[in-house]
Parts: sequence; structure tokens; C-alpha cells
Amino acid sequence: MIRELFLSASMLATSGAIAAPKVPEVLGTTVQWKMTLDAQGHVTALDLQSGTIDAVREKLEPVVRNWQFISGTVNGEPAATETMLSVQISLLPSGDGESYAIRFEDVRTGGYVGENTKQPRFTKSAAQAVLRNGGFARLVFEISFDKAGIPQAIALQPGSTSKKGRMIDYAEKA
Repeated sequence: MIRELFLSASMLATSGAIAAPKVPEVLGTTVQWKMTLDAQGHVTALDLQSGTIDAVREKLEPVVRNWQFISGTVNGEPAATETMLSVQISLLPSGDGESYAIRFEDVRTGGYVGENTKQPRFTKSAAQAVLRNGGFARLVFEISFDKAGIPQAIALQPGSTSKKGRMIDYAEKA
């Protein structure tokens, strides 16, 4: 009797799992461009820096080109600016299951590591600390520069996954 009840319950659970409709998954990605602005803050060039689906890039770039930014200044005057634009999006499945809507999760501009920048080297213990933190570390700094572009002050900001340690020391030096 118990074996028959178990078999019936198992069959009901299995048939319920088969009948449940599959909910499309929300997909997330970050798209990065090297971006050039004119002195008025209009986008004059976008150079894709991260791999993404062409259909996503084709939808995003016209939107981004219409955004208004605040250019950097030289001696207090607006100037053409090169920066990195990082756009974090979620792709939300539509009701038909065939298309997606784009939701902007986070948009940031700022510096980037150029080709000629010396890459920092980390000790084994620093790398292991990153691995213990899920395989990544996010460090957010506010950096003040003088008019010549030389860093003058650096401060760790909220949103960083680490608050102290060698990883922060290495990042500040870099």
C-alpha cells in the first residue's frame, strides 16, 4: 500500500513538472565602448570593446549616440573627451517568447586601462582572496586629477566588495 502511494505521488509530481510552462530566463550583460565626445557632450565615436550579440549592439548604439554627456574640461573649458562607457543591461523576455526588451541596469563612464598601461601583478594570497569572494573583486575609487591629468587623491567608495587589504593597495598603486 505504501509503495503504491509513493508511486502515485511520484507520478503526480513528475506530471506536474512536465506540465509547468517554462519561464524564459532574464539575461544580463555589460557592453563597453571606448567613447569620444565633442566639447558639447555629443557622442562622436563609439568603438565596441566587449563582445556582445550584434542584434543587441545594433539596438543600443543608436540610443547611446543620442544621449547627452558632460565633457571633460581643460583649464575650466569644455573639451573633446575620450572615455570608457560601460552599459549594464538586462534582456527581459516578452510574452511571445521570441523577443526581448532591454532594461538599463547601470550606466557608467570613466577611465580605462589602455594598451600601454603596466598591468598589476598580484600575489598568490591576493588572488586566493579574490577566489574566496566568488572569483571577482569590485573596487570603486574616486580619483581626483590635476589639470595635467596626474592623480592627486584616491578614495575607496561604497560598492566595493573589499574594504581593506593588499588588493586595494595594489589597485591604488595601479
